[in-house]
Amino acid sequence: MIRIFFWMIRGETLLLFNPKKEINEQNIIATIPSNRVLSNLLDMKSKMELHASLIFRVLEREWSNLGYILADFKIEFGFNWFGELLVSDVIDNDSWRVIDAKGEHLDKQVYREGADLETVKGMYSKVAELSEKFAK
Repeated sequence: MIRIFFWMIRGETLLLFNPKKEINEQNIIATIPSNRVLSNLLDMKSKMELHASLIFRVLEREWSNLGYILADFKIEFGFNWFGELLVSDVIDNDSWRVIDAKGEHLDKQVYREGADLETVKGMYSKVAELSEKFAK
């Protein structure tokens, strides 16, 4: 079971609370010295930037090989139980903007611009077919 916690920093300490209970002194689940967590933030930011850049370049190359432009994308990061940084996201049509040679989108931008659901479904199917051609 995954548990989500509220947290706050008080002085030099990170306090964790159960979100199902009132936040007060009696409901503190754990305390962690904030320097244990915060000292790694800049290092984690650098690692996230590096991973995002590498992933973008791989996807950009694959789309380019098929004649499309990967305009941008977003990914989310998380940590496993050992504190290791992970990409914790699905990378799909909801994560990127892919544009063809005519400047038309093959992503959820089509939906944002008011296309009917059949058109959106067609775009998602096309992207699924195209991404199957990525190098393995």
